[in-house]
Amino acid sequence: MILNIIAFQLAWLALVIGAANGLPYIGLPVVVVTIMLHLVRSPQALPEVKLLLAATAVGFVAESAFLAVGLVRYVELTSISWLPPAWLVMLWPAFATLLNVTFRPFREWVVAAVIFGFAFAPLAYYAGAKLGAMTMPDPVIRSLSLIGVAWAVALPLLLTLAFRWDGWKDA
Repeated sequence: MILNIIAFQLAWLALVIGAANGLPYIGLPVVVVTIMLHLVRSPQALPEVKLLLAATAVGFVAESAFLAVGLVRYVELTSISWLPPAWLVMLWPAFATLLNVTFRPFREWVVAAVIFGFAFAPLAYYAGAKLGAMTMPDPVIRSLSLIGVAWAVALPLLLTLAFRWDGWKDA
């Protein structure tokens, strides 16, 4: 579990700090290593691959919605204003490596997952803004609250998918 948390935190830091400093792709090798380490350690890699792909899709939709409604603006913009940058989308499969390992207990406590998603996901976005990878319009609390609501839905959804595609159930 500790290795799982450390690997994700390194991926998050590499992607966010890279994006904030005009090097949005510098963190991608860290994400690849994080995902490969997760899959190699998993007793069953195929269900985990399905989960990571599903999380990437959920993340793409969520981040596109955040951009489309103006909750966030990323330093690295794509030619399509609602299309999230690749480094940001890659955070989602990196995050998904936590679902069947570190976040396993939340699968049974949906209320805790809702609260955790609502309370802690906005902190990651706020930290990303403070590091310079993105901006949020004033009042920032509005963006953070709406991101929290989205994550209060997304985290239980991701945990439901994790229960379905659990490559760690035999661990």
